[in-house]
Amino acid sequence: MELRHLRYFVAVAAHGSFNRAAKILHLTQPALSRQVKDLEDELGVPLLVRGQNAVKLTEAGDLFYEEAREVLARADEAVQRVRGEARSETLRVGYAPSMIAGIMPAVLEKFQSATPRVRIELTDLSSREINELASEGRLDLVISPGISVMKGIPAFGVLPRFVSLVNDGVSTLFMALEAHHAAAILTEGSISTMPRTLVARPFAPMLPSASVMIGLPALRPNPHAETFARMLLEEVRRRKSS
Repeated sequence: MELRHLRYFVAVAAHGSFNRAAKILHLTQPALSRQVKDLEDELGVPLLVRGQNAVKLTEAGDLFYEEAREVLARADEAVQRVRGEARSETLRVGYAPSMIAGIMPAVLEKFQSATPRVRIELTDLSSREINELASEGRLDLVISPGISVMKGIPAFGVLPRFVSLVNDGVSTLFMALEAHHAAAILTEGSISTMPRTLVARPFAPMLPSASVMIGLPALRPNPHAETFARMLLEEVRRRKSS
């Protein structure tokens, strides 16, 4: 088993298609399919369920996918350390402050304690183009909003009138609320960062939950990004249980 076999498998699993993975890897589809099949034969278990236009992971494939990502991440880190590249010691995180404002400080503190040599670069996704940054390889970890909670507003018989568009983060949003004597829907985490001049009131009944998505590089896993994502999920679970 060679690292290239792991890269090929991870690419197919991440994109859910031999065609898309082959284009990214600059291989022909038959060649890529043959390499993945050789890997399955060596392991002795099927990793993928092949459909007409897409593939999905088997139970064994799902487990092996996580292990393969970790092996690739460690291999890339070892190469960067040998070459003396500082990139392995920098974690570039793009996030939406309004979604995880209350969680991020705790995760940052835990991550820095566990990996003091890693420098973190934070990018506010509300003021930058997330797709552009990710496609250019300028982000190692992306934390972005998922489903909007706005769909729950009609149940309260309220028709919102939008008075201002804010895309520079929660600090600017708070200033806009005061300037316009307006209201905004905030996540629970961002309430802890509100100034005392603003007041938070809960919805009753509660609005639908808003999801948060975490994106990690598929072909070039970053071990620091994997660690940060795990710590973030652990902090969310801890707060839910308490």
